[in-house]
Amino acid sequence: MHYEPYAWDPNKRWEESDVERAARFFGPPSNGWAKILLPYYEGLLTRIHEPSSFAQRTNASAREYRLLYLPSWSPPIVLRFYLGPYGPTLRMYAWTRPDAPYANEPPFMAEQLRSQRDWENFTKEVEASKFWQRASHREEPEGKDGCRFVLEALDRGRHHIVDRFGSDDDGFEKLCAGLLDWAPVEKG
Repeated sequence: MHYEPYAWDPNKRWEESDVERAARFFGPPSNGWAKILLPYYEGLLTRIHEPSSFAQRTNASAREYRLLYLPSWSPPIVLRFYLGPYGPTLRMYAWTRPDAPYANEPPFMAEQLRSQRDWENFTKEVEASKFWQRASHREEPEGKDGCRFVLEALDRGRHHIVDRFGSDDDGFEKLCAGLLDWAPVEKG
């Protein structure tokens, strides 16, 4: 299978079918800017066979957090921190291997068990950051150069997504960077 790096294009206009598919993956877009962003995110996650957290909201026991980290000049990274059958698990996808000389290689994937304390601490940080009360998307794009953090949460039927340009929201950036610090890749 051939993977091409996904280029960030904030001016891309999507077909209505792309927006509908993204809405099934993430839930209804909160505004016009979300209609531009969500199809891009859905395309990235679908290519690495990541499931829709929104579709799993009917599972009353499902608990997970998924971070999509989109630096301007480096490949995307996807982290999913979830309660698995063996305890809290962190699954990481980097669009290219950390040591890969070519960008066309399949995504690098790693998985590690984390402690119950890590799960509890991160969950407390999510609550303290007022994640569940934050608007999903800003009304206008925040920037092009830097990084975007897209954090999605599923907690026993409750689903929410927050998408921010990195430096626009320090508290949210700190929450996401803390999760990203566990990833075995260098931040871009």
